[in-house]
Amino acid sequence: MKERLEEQIYKKIDKEYNDFINEMFKLSKEEIINNSYKIAVINEFKEFSINVDCNILELKALSQEPNLLQSFYRNWLKYDDVSLSYVTEITINKITDRYMTILKEKMNKFSKLDLIKDICEVLNYLDDNNNCDFIKEKFNVEEFSDEIVYLILKDRKGIKDLYYYLCEVVDIDYLADEKILKNNNVEEKILPKLKEEFKIKETIER
Repeated sequence: MKERLEEQIYKKIDKEYNDFINEMFKLSKEEIINNSYKIAVINEFKEFSINVDCNILELKALSQEPNLLQSFYRNWLKYDDVSLSYVTEITINKITDRYMTILKEKMNKFSKLDLIKDICEVLNYLDDNNNCDFIKEKFNVEEFSDEIVYLILKDRKGIKDLYYYLCEVVDIDYLADEKILKNNNVEEKILPKLKEEFKIKETIER
């Protein structure tokens, strides 16, 4: 899932940059010279931003932003004497915050909100007990939130990764007896629903 989103962002930035340069080529020599600073900055952001390490929530937000490079450039103009990495971080945070508003509205209409909360509780419990490194690395997250779990459930590959991870968890003896796993019915409720979601999405995408 993370790899696919990163590829989308890379292609998006590449297209935006090529479109921008093509527009610059339409200008007169004098206009190009007047825009030389903007061209240089946009080029720097293109090279820098494609290598920024983002979690899946940030990546999803960036993929929905109409024009990433212009957003980076506008924020660059707002600050004096700051680094490229600082402006990039600010821009990503702003874009993610805007996307979160849209995401929360979508989640409120999602029929399986209880499932999201159950999964989130289980993942954070496993994380607190140092049993979540693999799946955190898979989605490049520091901790799990309802929003992160929602995005996972909206992605076929994400559901599959989560499903097999939780299957392994319930097969580990010292974890299988944990109260929180039983209270959230991981084996009886969560896994069957994830399997069902995976099959549904797999059927849709064929």
